[in-house]
Amino acid sequence: MFVCSSAFSNYESYDEIVDKLSYYNKSSTSTNQAYRSEIRTFSRAHVGLGLSQTFFDADAVALDSSMQNQGGLLINVGVDVLNPSWGLEGSYSNFGSQNTNNSEIKLREFSIKGLYKPSINKTWTMRMGAGVSSRFLDISNPATNVSFKTPSALFLFGLDSYISQFVSVGADLSFKTAMISDTIDNNSVDLAFRVDTHF
Repeated sequence: MFVCSSAFSNYESYDEIVDKLSYYNKSSTSTNQAYRSEIRTFSRAHVGLGLSQTFFDADAVALDSSMQNQGGLLINVGVDVLNPSWGLEGSYSNFGSQNTNNSEIKLREFSIKGLYKPSINKTWTMRMGAGVSSRFLDISNPATNVSFKTPSALFLFGLDSYISQFVSVGADLSFKTAMISDTIDNNSVDLAFRVDTHF
């Protein structure tokens, strides 16, 4: 009888077992760095803000130089397609207006691109993409007043670093070339720095 009661005393209650399992699950999840870095694979939508600088050729009347550059605000909205390594992303860039030599230059842009996003390691991810953009360039001065709507082919290379499961920071370098000849906005190079959220 003593042996039987001693054996039963060694067994844990149901509540004690559940508490222990919950503790192990929480501790292993919170301390496992690989889990925290790989949790991004469950992301399906991405929204981001950034700053962009564009360098472009605008050879218009009364401009100081054909080479121009402007900075502006960038907004990105993206979604994963089939798996986290592939996605679609739409962007809007507003470069505002710039005054130079009695000329005012206004530029804004819409773009859509397909992305391939292979992981380099647990923290860093590469971004490679191609797509199209539509650039709206207005130049006005006492000598001329012209507007150009330029569809362009777009090629992108970038890097992302995930600082948490919901937030990443990154940089993109984009090359654009006009798909029409009736424009002065033939080629441009853009450099962007982004902060994205993932959910």
